[in-house]
Amino acid sequence: MMKLLRMKWKAIESTIGPFVPSGKTIMTLNEITESVTWKINARGDNVEIKIPHESGKAIYLNDEFVNKDNDVKQMIFNCIINQAFRETTLKQIGRSPRFFDISAPIDLSRQNLLIMPGFKASAFQTSMGCTLALDSIFKFMCTTTCLEKIKEMKDRSHSDHQFEQMVKLEFTRKSVIGNWGNKRTYIVHDVDFEKSVSSVKFTYNNVEVTIADYFK
Repeated sequence: MMKLLRMKWKAIESTIGPFVPSGKTIMTLNEITESVTWKINARGDNVEIKIPHESGKAIYLNDEFVNKDNDVKQMIFNCIINQAFRETTLKQIGRSPRFFDISAPIDLSRQNLLIMPGFKASAFQTSMGCTLALDSIFKFMCTTTCLEKIKEMKDRSHSDHQFEQMVKLEFTRKSVIGNWGNKRTYIVHDVDFEKSVSSVKFTYNNVEVTIADYFK
């Protein structure tokens, strides 16, 4: 959902004003007086983002809000907390609201590891009322690249079939971190040995490009 919103962020913001997404919910200070729709071509698939007018719910930050609507209250507070983290130098890695200092990692070169300190925070309801929990956390990142691992497995394998099985076992349904930019996390669903980065194409900015061209 967030990826689709990013593709039309400016268009959505120009229509409904500044907004904050939370799952399938969008929060804005402006009332949406009519249903709005945006069409997106996401890597060859036609997708439609629609905000029905009747789905809107007005929330007032008064005494009634403080004492009731616990689910809504927690969602709003969590959005505020996460937005505050995003406005710091910390970077969110993965989809979970966990933020790390990628500028000063602990480098364990002998173990091929980087350790990044960070924080996570969440608001939830307790017997004392709405409670904020803040925890320090760490992210461990292996500095051995996927390509280096694949080459090692190729050297150890005795046949193409064994090599392919080793690669699939190592990467399928596992997460990898891009060692560039915001160090985003990706889930590997499968490994296709019949295709390459030069043969697979997708639509980007209404133009068909290969994966190799996209990452140049």
